[in-house]
Amino acid sequence: MQHSQDHSTVPENPIIPGFHPDPSCVCVDGIFYLVNSTFQWFPHISVHVSQDLINWIPCRHQTEGILAPTIRHHKGKFYVICTNILLTGKAETFIVTTTDPIEGKWSKPIQIDFHGIDPSLFFDVDDKVYFQGTMFPEKPADGKLPDGILPQIVQMEIDVNTGVSLSGTPKPLMKAHGGGWAEGPHIYLKDGWYYGLLAEDGTEINHCVTMFRSRSIWGPFENHPHNPVLTARGTDEYVQGVGHADLFQDQAGNWWAVTLAVRLNDGRFPLGRETFLCPVTWLENGWPVFNNGKKLRMELEMTQPLPVTKQSNEFLSTPVKETLTSTNPHLIYLRDPDFSSYEWGDGSVSIVGKPANLQTPKGTSSLIGFRQRSLNVQVSVDVIFKPSGDNEEAGLSVYVDQLRHFDISVKGKSIIFSGSSLQQPTQTTEIPRQGSSSRLSFRVRCTEVLYYFDVKERGGDESWRGVGTADSLLISEWGYTGPVFALFVTCNGKGETAPVLFENLAVE
Repeated sequence: MQHSQDHSTVPENPIIPGFHPDPSCVCVDGIFYLVNSTFQWFPHISVHVSQDLINWIPCRHQTEGILAPTIRHHKGKFYVICTNILLTGKAETFIVTTTDPIEGKWSKPIQIDFHGIDPSLFFDVDDKVYFQGTMFPEKPADGKLPDGILPQIVQMEIDVNTGVSLSGTPKPLMKAHGGGWAEGPHIYLKDGWYYGLLAEDGTEINHCVTMFRSRSIWGPFENHPHNPVLTARGTDEYVQGVGHADLFQDQAGNWWAVTLAVRLNDGRFPLGRETFLCPVTWLENGWPVFNNGKKLRMELEMTQPLPVTKQSNEFLSTPVKETLTSTNPHLIYLRDPDFSSYEWGDGSVSIVGKPANLQTPKGTSSLIGFRQRSLNVQVSVDVIFKPSGDNEEAGLSVYVDQLRHFDISVKGKSIIFSGSSLQQPTQTTEIPRQGSSSRLSFRVRCTEVLYYFDVKERGGDESWRGVGTADSLLISEWGYTGPVFALFVTCNGKGETAPVLFENLAVE
């Protein structure tokens, strides 16, 4: 599943496969730093680094936050600004800083009095700092917004060290070019023009990227004559849902864009929203052209050379594989984990199950996993489990969220296969165990169309037997995340389990 690329062939998208939406990127001293949203997963913002824009390494230390982060660099310091959506629905915005994202020592959050989404920062040449974001209008007393009321793209000057606004309340800045939904704002300065970048029309099939410009940071902004500058809507392209982009330059001065998109085939896009790359060039009239004016495809449009690695760096040149080690940056936890429930061994982990199960919408779950990063992959793991009650359960899940997941598990004296989705009621198959050994193995085999679930038991015939299949169409919905191969333990609402050992994880 490690994404690598031979530069003797045409590089391919996505550059970061598996669900990695809302990308933002900067280049500092020849190293690219890219952040993504993770929503309900912990650590909450993933940070990847690269020297060539094709091979990306996840950092071992990751920041706090939830969704739509922006990363910027100014005078030796990295700034990540993002939104945390609370269970009450309230949106909190904050900044964290560091001088080295690879080392991962981040500051305490600096709160900003802004309760919208998709925040961004722009550092001007006079060292003034401007905040952009997507702000929703306040609801009237009856809680109902009039038809046609849309969120606004707003801006304010801030003290980046305190988060305090220096220009009063946020002021309207730009609107969607077509009068629709706009979000994901970013500002850039080039040749005396302030360029505004937006995501429009929602993160689904009509998603698009639009550009604007003004001689003043406060506008007014004029439309790019060929908006949207990047989209797949209205086409039958394999790469769809293109939007929420960010622009950056490499050391040679070439411009690039990262954007989210999905791989859509016959209604299926099981991996969710992934990170794609395209070149950006500039016309004599000062307007940018994305991807040479073409639709985004799997093969990278080579209008300019990729960056060349100029320094030796062991961290940046060492691929990271999926292994059961506590420091593996690919591993993620659901929501806010209780780390006392996990005990790490040499290539193994023991997990204590808590009351929350895979259907639980909030709170702490005993679950750890890693993103599905390839359409064709096989994952297996050994489990040693001695349940003390019929409510205790342990297994392997293809997990998107509490409403969408496919699971194989052992519960009492049965093997359980279950599938949940928004498209059909939960379906469960219960199969008697063939043996009584505490050791058994689970396996999931994936194609673009189907997931196959198998079990192997000690004390039985000790060969793999299939227990169920699930169509990837059932999790191919326009949600925020994508599938995670999750190891889980639960006591299904009652107490907690004894430690369950997972070992011999294999990803092929």
